[in-house]
Amino acid sequence: MSTVQEIEKAIKQLPRQQAWDVANWLHDYLDDEWDHEMKKDAKPGGKLDRMVSRVKADVKAGKVSEIRC
Repeated sequence: MSTVQEIEKAIKQLPRQQAWDVANWLHDYLDDEWDHEMKKDAKPGGKLDRMVSRVKADVKAGKVSEIRC
């Protein structure tokens, strides 16, 4: 496996369009990974359950106020 420094060096040697192709691929890859994590966290038993529970408790305790624009 290459190190980050080796990858950076290799990218710097690419023609500009190929470097943009790598950048676009990386952007899409990271977006897909983020979507996967969010879907996993949103499932029952996922990481968002704790946050939802805390928000519901805050609402019940009257700690939440309406946002007015």
